[in-house]
Amino acid sequence: MKEITIAGQKFQIKIVTKETVREKGESSSYTYGVCDTDNRIIYLNRETKGELRKRVLIHEMIHAYLRMSSMDQFMKYHVEEAVCVVLENLLDAFNNLKLIEYLNNKKPEEME
Repeated sequence: MKEITIAGQKFQIKIVTKETVREKGESSSYTYGVCDTDNRIIYLNRETKGELRKRVLIHEMIHAYLRMSSMDQFMKYHVEEAVCVVLENLLDAFNNLKLIEYLNNKKPEEME
């Protein structure tokens, strides 16, 4: 079992079955991951591998940050989910070294 610190709090990361992820989620449609902020556990579906697992972990960590900062109180769940997807994709873009290299080597007028 692994641990990660999110907003100063230790979260356990548990690799579990898809059924466990569904059971822990707020809906039966969850299959990749669930963040249980109350118990400080992130559940990841054991069927996810490599890049997908990394993205799911990032996504669930964003849920944790939103909840630990009480930002989730200001949005409905589908909005929280959308924010997590946008931030997950933004972080993935910043992780793309070719994109970073391109942005660092271009002047604003060259990016048109």
